[in-house]
Amino acid sequence: MSKRIYSLEQLKALRQNPNIAKCSSKSITYSKEFKLKAVKSYYEEGLSPNTIFLNAGFDLDVLGREKPKGCLRLWKKTYKIQGDKGLA
Repeated sequence: MSKRIYSLEQLKALRQNPNIAKCSSKSITYSKEFKLKAVKSYYEEGLSPNTIFLNAGFDLDVLGREKPKGCLRLWKKTYKIQGDKGLA
Protein backbone atom coordinates (compact mmCIF):
# COMPACT_ATOMS: atom_id res chain seq x y z
CA MET A 1 0.00 0.00 0.00
CA SER A 2 1.18 3.50 -0.78
CA LYS A 3 1.94 6.05 1.89
CA ARG A 4 0.23 8.69 -0.23
CA ILE A 5 -2.85 10.32 1.27
CA TYR A 6 -5.34 11.77 -1.21
CA SER A 7 -7.02 15.08 -0.40
CA LEU A 8 -10.75 15.65 -0.77
CA GLU A 9 -10.10 17.61 -3.95
CA GLN A 10 -7.95 14.81 -5.39
CA LEU A 11 -10.57 12.21 -4.45
CA LYS A 12 -13.26 14.22 -6.19
CA ALA A 13 -11.17 14.29 -9.38
CA LEU A 14 -10.28 10.59 -9.11
CA ARG A 15 -13.91 9.57 -8.67
CA GLN A 16 -14.78 11.24 -11.97
CA ASN A 17 -12.49 8.87 -13.84
CA PRO A 18 -14.54 5.92 -15.18
CA ASN A 19 -11.51 3.62 -14.76
CA ILE A 20 -11.80 3.77 -10.98
CA ALA A 21 -14.21 1.42 -9.23
CA LYS A 22 -13.75 3.12 -5.85
CA CYS A 23 -11.22 5.13 -3.88
CA SER A 24 -10.52 6.44 -0.42
CA SER A 25 -7.94 8.77 1.04
CA LYS A 26 -5.48 5.85 1.22
CA SER A 27 -6.34 3.54 -1.68
CA ILE A 28 -7.62 3.26 -5.22
CA THR A 29 -9.47 0.29 -6.70
CA TYR A 30 -9.33 0.24 -10.48
CA SER A 31 -12.10 -1.26 -12.62
CA LYS A 32 -11.63 -4.77 -13.97
CA GLU A 33 -12.04 -3.41 -17.49
CA PHE A 34 -9.22 -0.91 -17.01
CA LYS A 35 -6.88 -3.52 -15.54
CA LEU A 36 -7.49 -5.86 -18.48
CA LYS A 37 -7.14 -3.07 -21.03
CA ALA A 38 -3.92 -1.89 -19.35
CA VAL A 39 -2.35 -5.34 -19.41
CA LYS A 40 -3.31 -5.86 -23.05
CA SER A 41 -2.04 -2.39 -24.01
CA TYR A 42 1.25 -3.23 -22.35
CA TYR A 43 1.66 -6.61 -24.08
CA GLU A 44 0.01 -5.98 -27.45
CA GLU A 45 0.86 -2.33 -28.09
CA GLY A 46 4.08 -2.07 -26.10
CA LEU A 47 2.87 1.02 -24.23
CA SER A 48 4.64 2.04 -21.04
CA PRO A 49 2.71 1.96 -17.76
CA ASN A 50 2.81 5.77 -17.50
CA THR A 51 1.48 6.16 -21.04
CA ILE A 52 -1.35 3.72 -20.34
CA PHE A 53 -2.40 5.66 -17.24
CA LEU A 54 -2.05 9.04 -18.97
CA ASN A 55 -4.18 7.82 -21.90
CA ALA A 56 -6.80 6.70 -19.37
CA GLY A 57 -7.05 10.24 -17.98
CA PHE A 58 -5.01 9.88 -14.80
CA ASP A 59 -2.93 12.72 -13.38
CA LEU A 60 0.42 11.18 -12.45
CA ASP A 61 1.16 14.08 -10.12
CA VAL A 62 -1.83 12.95 -8.06
CA LEU A 63 -1.25 9.19 -8.31
CA GLY A 64 2.52 9.26 -8.11
CA ARG A 65 4.90 8.62 -10.97
CA GLU A 66 5.74 5.09 -9.78
CA LYS A 67 2.13 3.98 -9.24
CA PRO A 68 1.47 2.86 -12.85
CA LYS A 69 4.61 0.73 -12.93
CA GLY A 70 3.69 -0.99 -9.65
CA CYS A 71 0.12 -1.60 -10.74
CA LEU A 72 1.13 -3.10 -14.07
CA ARG A 73 3.72 -5.31 -12.41
CA LEU A 74 1.03 -6.80 -10.15
CA TRP A 75 -1.64 -7.01 -12.84
CA LYS A 76 0.69 -8.74 -15.34
CA LYS A 77 1.65 -11.34 -12.76
CA THR A 78 -1.99 -11.96 -11.85
CA TYR A 79 -3.01 -12.12 -15.52
CA LYS A 80 -0.32 -14.71 -16.33
CA ILE A 81 -1.46 -16.96 -13.49
CA GLN A 82 -5.24 -16.48 -13.46
CA GLY A 83 -6.15 -14.84 -16.75
CA ASP A 84 -9.04 -12.35 -17.10
CA LYS A 85 -10.79 -13.62 -13.99
CA GLY A 86 -7.86 -12.75 -11.76
CA LEU A 87 -8.18 -9.06 -12.53
CA ALA A 88 -11.56 -8.67 -10.80
